[in-house]
This record gives sequence, C-alpha cells and structure tokens, in this order.
Amino acid sequence: SSDTVEIPKLLDIENPESYLVVGDDEIKFDRYLTPEEEAERTEREKLEAEKRRLEMADNARERALVTMMHGKLEIRPEDELQKDLEKPEFMLTKAENQWNEDELKLAKEFEKKKDRLRLCVDTTA
Repeated sequence: SSDTVEIPKLLDIENPESYLVVGDDEIKFDRYLTPEEEAERTEREKLEAEKRRLEMADNARERALVTMMHGKLEIRPEDELQKDLEKPEFMLTKAENQWNEDELKLAKEFEKKKDRLRLCVDTTA
C-alpha cells in the first residue's frame, strides 16, 4: 500500500549514551587553537578584510554613504544635538554697534538657531 510509516524518535531517556556526548554549544569557553590553527585563522581574517576593503572600493554607494553621512541613512535628533553651533566671525571680532544690516540679520538667525537647539536639548533631557 502507499501508506508511509513514521519512525518514532527516541527520547533522551531512552538513549542513555546521549548523555555522554558533549556538543560544542555546551562548552562555555573558547577552543584552544594550536599555533598552526591560529596562523591559519589570522591569514583567513586578513584575506576577508582585504576582500571587504576591495568591495568597499568598488561600491560607490557605500563609499558615498560613509563619506557624506558617516555610514548612517537617517538623521537622528541626538546627532543634531552633537553639532557645535559656531558664532559667525563678525560676532567675535566686532562690537554689536559696528554691525551692518547683513550682519544683524545673520546674528538674528544665529540666535534663532541657538534657541531652537536649546529647546531641543531641554525636550530631550
């Protein structure tokens, strides 16, 4: 007939020899590597690193991402708070009564940015 017979699996209690077998996942420390195995592993890691470096050199998208956005695709508010807000040069060198109209506009924009940044810091803290 076409009926298939399922073969039951033995439980651990039915197979006492299974208690004597130790799996790699049960060992809590790193395996000892002989000097030859260590040299082989080091060489393999070097080859993999070189392969990744060559792939990065060929991948314009990844290179651009790292160059322009430090490897991140999205801008997080925490990153924006890390940016330093620098005063315009004229605010450091001239007295306030010597500023012209353009410099006054730039000073107002700077103050707005500073207030917005302070508000962001206050809301995240």
